[in-house]
Amino acid sequence: MASLMEFAAMQLERETGTRSSFPEDTQADTRPASIFWSLAAAESLVEHTEGDGSKTKALQANTLIVGCFGAGASAIEALVPDGSVEELGLIVLPELTVRGCRGQACKKQGLCALWRYSGDAVVIFCNVSQNIPPERASAFCRAVLSSVVAKRTLVLDAAAARDFGYTLDELSTTCIKSLSTASERDAGRAPIASDTIPPGGMVAGVAAACVAMCEMRGRCASLHVAVTPDDGSSHSTDTVVALAAAIRDAVGGGAARATTVCVECEE
Repeated sequence: MASLMEFAAMQLERETGTRSSFPEDTQADTRPASIFWSLAAAESLVEHTEGDGSKTKALQANTLIVGCFGAGASAIEALVPDGSVEELGLIVLPELTVRGCRGQACKKQGLCALWRYSGDAVVIFCNVSQNIPPERASAFCRAVLSSVVAKRTLVLDAAAARDFGYTLDELSTTCIKSLSTASERDAGRAPIASDTIPPGGMVAGVAAACVAMCEMRGRCASLHVAVTPDDGSSHSTDTVVALAAAIRDAVGGGAARATTVCVECEE
């Protein structure tokens, strides 16, 4: 099984100055991400104390579902119809351009946003619809996890078969591989052995940072990766449906009231 502590060490290494994808003469950007709350969400923030004693104001939820750039974001967009979205806030890294407009259109306008099914505070969605650079993933996830305190976090991503050691002969259709934090396993929700992310499975960026940060904070979290026969960035129907099904299976049949999948994939 891939080690969550390896993920954690990778993220900490980046935070302390390693410049994995920057030229040697370029300083890594360490500016924090910001969240611009809607008025309604800002009025719902409550004080929360982290395990290290630090205090923050955050939204509370039973479940936080993080859809990573590509198929992960498409999966949560497929679960919740456009007209049923209540925007909670925008997540902005200072160096990334904010495109589109605020409101429900943010689901498909290239914005990283927090939203929920209208009138339902049980599940909060984080739509990572920008391609966050790996070295900025920790800043992004720290903003999200400090601003949304959930009893459980589900992270959705996609990866190419070759990144998990498969050949095209071995993997002809999309499959789901998962990884859980210690707290999630203690709650009896560990994946079966055949469904775990294999040793050497390549997981990086927001997906790795989010689950590693949950592990370090002692939170219940699981990572679900759609391993695809293509390059892993597919928005194809089978990839999106597989991830949406993983959400429903993980939460026992439905994400809030979103119990059906409406797939409108962007090829």
